[in-house]
Amino acid sequence: MTPSRSPRGTRMRRAGMPALSPAAMIVWAIAVAAARHVTDPVRFAANELAFRRVTRRYTVRGSGRQVLIRHPLLDAYILNEVLAGSAYEIPSCVRASLAGRRLKIVDVGAHVGMATLALLDQLPDAEVLAIEAHPDSARLLQANIIINGLGDQVTAVAVAAGVSDGVMVMEGHSGLAHAARDDRELTDDVPFLHRAAPDAKAVSVPVVDALPLIADADMVKIDIEGSEWPILADARFRTLSARAVVLEYHPQGAPGPDPAEAAAALLRDAGFRVGEPFDVRGDAGVLWAWRP
Repeated sequence: MTPSRSPRGTRMRRAGMPALSPAAMIVWAIAVAAARHVTDPVRFAANELAFRRVTRRYTVRGSGRQVLIRHPLLDAYILNEVLAGSAYEIPSCVRASLAGRRLKIVDVGAHVGMATLALLDQLPDAEVLAIEAHPDSARLLQANIIINGLGDQVTAVAVAAGVSDGVMVMEGHSGLAHAARDDRELTDDVPFLHRAAPDAKAVSVPVVDALPLIADADMVKIDIEGSEWPILADARFRTLSARAVVLEYHPQGAPGPDPAEAAAALLRDAGFRVGEPFDVRGDAGVLWAWRP
């Protein structure tokens, strides 16, 4: 008996596209959905669906910001995550805590700058220190700063954030790059990501003690794929002058079975009020925290 074939899968293979698992289809659908956030959605979607590794420049609808995106998949996925969700929409309680000052923001895990741009759209006079460890993403971050004319306002540093200086091996793809570890990863469930980014490989990167870098920040954004826990647990974190923190927490390395509660507890110990988790995806999600 000849096994039946999915008509859709057959059409995709004839078009030169890979056959996709359900998990892969979800990732790709979200990436293609990012097209609606730029002024040239047809070109964006075509570049995404072509499944060729290219970097292209787009104008963000509404803000007019310029962004360089690596197709296919994860840069587009993160563009959609930042612009379609509410992760970096500053809550009114946080705005009240930040009022009346020229702000310094530290973006820990800046990737190619999507969150930095989203925060500057809301706080246009702020100064930003953007920290990104992966060399490929750090280069694109610097390019996005330049094409938006933000060289005098945003400083990019190509290092990994830790609690002491050293060296770290990173692995993974684009916005999912992280410290090498044995945990099961998204790429285990979506192996075609390896075809999308064949140049993704383990790299050694310098690690710096992040606590001095965030010590005088008014707002700290942290999204570093599980490396947040040593920073949150460090005693110096409790002495920060920051008025607000926006944190994407992850299950990898969490000090307890409930990463959301573990993150909230560490933020409360540091003197912050903590909002409810949102943009929750399994055991990962986002928390806003602020000082009364």
